[in-house]
Amino acid sequence: MKILILAGTGFIGAEVSKQLVNRGHDVTVFHRPNKSNISYNEIHGDYNDKADLSRAINETMPDVIIHMRALCKENIKSLESALNNQKIKVIIISSCDVYKAYDILCNGLIENIIQTPLDENAEIRSSRFPYRGKIDSDFAYDYDKVLVEETALSSHIIDPIILRLGMVYGPADYNRRFANIVSSMRNQDASIEIPSDLANMKFSKGYVENIAYGIVLATESKEHRKVYNLAERTSLSELQWHNLIAEKLDWHGSVKLVNYKMNSMNFSQHFTIDSSKIRKELGYKEIVSLENGIEKTIQWELVMISSAK
Repeated sequence: MKILILAGTGFIGAEVSKQLVNRGHDVTVFHRPNKSNISYNEIHGDYNDKADLSRAINETMPDVIIHMRALCKENIKSLESALNNQKIKVIIISSCDVYKAYDILCNGLIENIIQTPLDENAEIRSSRFPYRGKIDSDFAYDYDKVLVEETALSSHIIDPIILRLGMVYGPADYNRRFANIVSSMRNQDASIEIPSDLANMKFSKGYVENIAYGIVLATESKEHRKVYNLAERTSLSELQWHNLIAEKLDWHGSVKLVNYKMNSMNFSQHFTIDSSKIRKELGYKEIVSLENGIEKTIQWELVMISSAK
């Protein structure tokens, strides 16, 4: 299968590209010139530029396109324009932040708590641009996966499969999701404080190799115009994550629950998603265990922490 990956050199995209190549697919990565060192086909350009993107599509004639960086509806419009009425299957990487439960969690909305885990039919948030005013970047101003999904699903050219990802972790994670915990636990005498309302809160996560495998299965599947949640089957609380990392590091310090509220967040709202649909329809399952995934992540974090000194 010929596959064109838009922005396939990042944290998740690089793993998707590697797995697809290893499975025998003809993969081309379309990305802006950078220092990435990939051993398969690549085309340099801007995925928001119609001429660049049209050139990449015409050169590769892909069977499937994977859009790793569809952050705003304009990204979908650019792809639609570049396709020039050529209908094609497109895998669109979305996020579980499309759900209303995210609004309740992150904006501290005083509303009825939504029951979790959320399936693909759960209520979508009505607010838009969730990071405007919270993060100082162009990305934050335009970002909205709800609008990305709506634009893709209403297209007569793009034939989408939408994957709503949980929080992804693993080596090369630019968000360094476990960095603070691992760094603190290097000190055997440390005492780590966690707000008591956060300690019991659950947020769906997924190890990068497993998430990439789900994307690969969606790419290879015969399914069309589907939406899937993609995350670990079981979600741990924040306190359970601390305890698991402590076990892997053989850490004997203490974790204390403290009574203070973090910003305006409402940690009474769990944010877990139900991934049973992709497991049933596409045969998805984790290829790396939770234990191995967190061990690999911890070892990478230790290297990163040491190299920063």
